[in-house]
Amino acid sequence: DAQGLRGGAEADAPPPPRVMFVCRANSCRSQMAHGLFNKLTDGSSGASCGFRASELNPHAVAVMAEIGIDISEHTSNAIAEYDPSAFDAIICVCGCAAEVPGEWKVGHFEDWSLDDPPELDP
Repeated sequence: DAQGLRGGAEADAPPPPRVMFVCRANSCRSQMAHGLFNKLTDGSSGASCGFRASELNPHAVAVMAEIGIDISEHTSNAIAEYDPSAFDAIICVCGCAAEVPGEWKVGHFEDWSLDDPPELDP
């Protein structure tokens, strides 16, 4: 039995938490957080969305590639496309908690205020 070969601690380890990263347009900050989270948890337990869907920022793709994380296949999605009960934690990455629908503010909810990379001076 392959699962038995992994040993007790690993076989019984809980899955990584399912985390949704939210920002306004789901083009940069939330996409980068999503990619970093999945890399650090060694799994695809993170997701990202925005209040509206837009396009994946090519600079975000390039920066993440520089650190060995490929987000080029990510898509920009709207928050309305998801069920909040599918996630263990919701993290807003743009200080936008006031705009998040109430049903998303249950369980573990955090509001980070990260700078928007496209708006920063080069």
